[in-house]
Amino acid sequence: MKLTLKILKFTGKLIVGILILLFLSGMCYRLLSSKPVPPGKLVNVNGTNIHVRVEGEKTSLPTIIMEAGAHSNTDMLHWIAEGLKDKTRVIRYDRDGKWFSESSNSDQISPELYAHQLHKLLEKVGEKPPYILVGHSMGGPYSRIFRDLYPNEVEGIVFIDSSHPEQWKRLAQKELVPEGQAKLLKIGSILTDLGILGIYNKTMGKAPYQGDGLPKELYGR
Repeated sequence: MKLTLKILKFTGKLIVGILILLFLSGMCYRLLSSKPVPPGKLVNVNGTNIHVRVEGEKTSLPTIIMEAGAHSNTDMLHWIAEGLKDKTRVIRYDRDGKWFSESSNSDQISPELYAHQLHKLLEKVGEKPPYILVGHSMGGPYSRIFRDLYPNEVEGIVFIDSSHPEQWKRLAQKELVPEGQAKLLKIGSILTDLGILGIYNKTMGKAPYQGDGLPKELYGR
């Protein structure tokens, strides 16, 4: 019995020690590591810095506006932008609270808010219609909302594996993110705030460069 108690105490102390070490390591990482540099620029939209990438020269063709999916970002659309930017202007951006964009912490987050932010962003960077919207996954419905709010500025929409406006109803889906996955995302956000996930990504989670032409810095994101 005494041996069992000693083993339990030792195990408990070991676990606590590991947790403290992880916590301290994470804090050091957050304090000492360099901040990521946005590949595009941050534009203040109603007090919130929104990340945008503008590539290609303006031509007689409509400007391409790319809407990434719910858990996606500007980098996920790299190859499409690369294939289009030599022919016309291509704009990629991160929605409110995504990737390099700040979170407005608004209680009114909605597709309409995203659309209004995008419209203001385009004005801020000096872009003018007509636009062709390219929506991937949830970016599809967001593109439709933008078109509904600003119909005279949109010349067309391209859907890439787009979500359907009635998919939740047709698939009997109750939420965008299942409850179990939502809990994992919350745990991940806590580990990220503590710097622990950053250490993992820096040491073990970084995908090796494949030599496929994708910029090396994208493998670390």
